[in-house]
Amino acid sequence: MPLNRTAPQFILKSLVSTLPRPSNFALKQVNLHLQSIKRLSSYPPSKMSGTRVHRVTMFKLPNPEDQQKLLAAYEQLAKTQSKDGKPYILSLCAGAAADDARAQGYTIVAKSEFASEEDMKYYDTECQAHGELKKTAHGLTLADKPLTVYFSGSPQLSV
Repeated sequence: MPLNRTAPQFILKSLVSTLPRPSNFALKQVNLHLQSIKRLSSYPPSKMSGTRVHRVTMFKLPNPEDQQKLLAAYEQLAKTQSKDGKPYILSLCAGAAADDARAQGYTIVAKSEFASEEDMKYYDTECQAHGELKKTAHGLTLADKPLTVYFSGSPQLSV
């Protein structure tokens, strides 16, 4: 009996047609993720493996307009950060903290990953894009100084 080679294609097409259409927000997130993968693929292997420096910075900004300004500054930082003419921050994510008692008044959280402490020190002292973000933050109504912590580690779980 001959194989029907079109049957798998028909099944696949019918399965795809039953999937829900993603929202514009989901498409934007997927697009940003794909851009990150493309950008990271240009890094040498030494930056892609091993121990990384993970940094978390939290801000207490009670004014929602100030929160949006800071998030916009982080978006600009992500687009313009560079060291020796190339992007050097491995990962950067910033957003509003969940409205939860455990947040202790912190409203904006940013998490970044660097290949080395040297890269993080460059970020703190020489990065023009980070300097612009700090200028923006100093012009906002902060309820307290930002809290920054960092640690070194390899991913324990990555899905």
